[in-house]
Amino acid sequence: MNKNLSQDQINTLLKHFSDKKLNDAENFGLKLSEEFPEDPFIWKALGVILKENGKISESITANKKSLKLNPNDAEVHNNLGFVYQEEKDFDEAKQWYDEAIRLQPNYIVAHHNLGLIYHLQEKYDKAELSYKKAIKIKPDYFSVYINLGNTLLKQGKIIEAKDCFDQTIKFEKENPEAYNNLGIVLQRLGKIKEAKTAHEQALIYKNDYAEAHYNLGFCLQKLDNFDEAISAYKQALLIKPDYASAESRMLDLLKHMCDFDINKKLVESSFSLGISTKPVQPFSLLSWIDNAEHHYLRSKKYIDENFKSATNNFLKKNHDHSERLKVGFFSADFRDHAVMYLISGLFREYDKKKFEFFLYSFGKDESLKWHKLLNDSVDKFIDVTDLSFQEISDLSKKDNLDIAIDLMGYTKNNRLGVFKHRIAPIQVNYLGYPGTMGADYFDYIIADKVLIPENQKQFYSEKIIYMPHSYQPNDNKIIIPELNTTKSDHGLPDEGFVFCCFNQNYKIGINEFNIWMRILKKIDKSVLWLGQSNKWAKKNICKQAKLNNINSSRIIFANNLPHLEHLERQRHADIFLDTFNYNAHTTASDALWGGLPIVTKQGTQFAARVASSLLSALDLNELITHTDQEYEKLILDYASQPIILKEIKEKLNRNKNDKPLFNTQKYTHDFELGMRKIHELYFNGEKPRDIIIN
Repeated sequence: MNKNLSQDQINTLLKHFSDKKLNDAENFGLKLSEEFPEDPFIWKALGVILKENGKISESITANKKSLKLNPNDAEVHNNLGFVYQEEKDFDEAKQWYDEAIRLQPNYIVAHHNLGLIYHLQEKYDKAELSYKKAIKIKPDYFSVYINLGNTLLKQGKIIEAKDCFDQTIKFEKENPEAYNNLGIVLQRLGKIKEAKTAHEQALIYKNDYAEAHYNLGFCLQKLDNFDEAISAYKQALLIKPDYASAESRMLDLLKHMCDFDINKKLVESSFSLGISTKPVQPFSLLSWIDNAEHHYLRSKKYIDENFKSATNNFLKKNHDHSERLKVGFFSADFRDHAVMYLISGLFREYDKKKFEFFLYSFGKDESLKWHKLLNDSVDKFIDVTDLSFQEISDLSKKDNLDIAIDLMGYTKNNRLGVFKHRIAPIQVNYLGYPGTMGADYFDYIIADKVLIPENQKQFYSEKIIYMPHSYQPNDNKIIIPELNTTKSDHGLPDEGFVFCCFNQNYKIGINEFNIWMRILKKIDKSVLWLGQSNKWAKKNICKQAKLNNINSSRIIFANNLPHLEHLERQRHADIFLDTFNYNAHTTASDALWGGLPIVTKQGTQFAARVASSLLSALDLNELITHTDQEYEKLILDYASQPIILKEIKEKLNRNKNDKPLFNTQKYTHDFELGMRKIHELYFNGEKPRDIIIN
């Protein structure tokens, strides 16, 4: 320090800065720099002041002048790193932090800041190392724990992340961010009540914390406190009106509650949410509107923000052409779940001499029934529930996969963080999510010509494997039990026509529901048999029926039953009425396997064309309509003319045994052919392209 610079001058400068009188601090600092141009402290201080005043280039100049006078000042190197970090020049910032650490190896702040840089660059493993170095130097440096926890969370290291947030709270008991982040971890661990308490604690210390209100809403929703959840989402939006995720989550919950009054709002919001706003989870909007382009744009934005492709998004597998192709399937739903009902036959029937199937499970199977069945069916079944993204990636790479297939997409409990680093040379989006991922690291989507017609291909980031019939696998070994139940056993009247829709209630749109009500008016003694989800949905459905002058007693709600019992009770229904934006998928194949005809209206997006795909594969195109008017007329025709209804049921029962939809062995052969074809392209050094299986 220049000996002529007094302590009073230093104190005055620092007081201006601490009092946030930045202009006074800047002016006084510039005056001192003229008086003491060779004093490195003045230029260091000016560097900080100018940066806070938004004068970035002047700040950089001042810091570099300080370094010219004192090249070994690690703090100035750190300050320059911070300036470049704020300007998002992360590579430059990193160099300054590295130099600060070289000069002062135990410089904890520089280690911490370097961790922040790596986190922002999504180099989470390196960020973790930097944070842990800082903690090793100073174990009670509490502010680093929360950032380390966030980095661990990004890597899927849930338990370690929880420990970090616990440590933060230990050192700083009133840190709202730590409580909120702890709540997020507890959510992922399935400890919803504990998560709710953590978010409530965050709000005690910071009541205007929009993210904590949002997360509290999510917990309340999971705990079936829907009214309170809506209030929490509204509070988040009151604090932060542009909070896209809160708006999306709130509207989606209202959709699950069958609040038909929000239909106009759903359509309006679907044009902006996740497209012109910040990203939102794409899955929830599939039932709002039928628009493949919007879902593509939404998915692309969401993946770029949350699961952007790693810089080394290429995996070269060097080996001779293998006789047995190694295919890995990744899912949280290897359990009593709709996806398993569909795909279990494929896992049973595949050619063990030509393929090796590896199943990576990151979901619990409470009964262990499915896990045991799959373990006996495939080459390798691995429970990776408690592993991080990197650990799952390392494990699957060790297995030397040729093809990795994600069965989750944007459905809940997905592990997309595994795929962005590319765990196999070829990666496929299949079955679990009815739409595009919008990601450059999913090379293919499995579909068919009905699902993705030529005029819609542009809205899929993946190349398409066109199956010859339907994209959907089915298991023809499922035997529907003879339980001899009666209509009254299920709350149905003994006489009268039974329309049904066993889709989840949130799929029901106002347009199709009002059509159903008009049909009930025209078909005497008819009833509508629906699945039951929650008390709000039931109340709102009955309310909408009354608005259509239909007595709510004509709406019958079916309780949840085990899958085989559900298949058996479907014989008491006469026609399955499909929903529009988001068709019946597994529920459609369930109905058709049970001999129950389904009338659908073919839409535009993948989710709105699934029933058409299934019916086409059964040669039942007469059950596919294209307008609301056609849909309503066809249903009325079948309901009012017993002879043609009997004929279509007879045709369905013939075709389900003769046509391709339920031919598990043929489907498996076609699937294997598809895997062979995409591998041949890769092996020959060709880029992915659309594949047609004949």
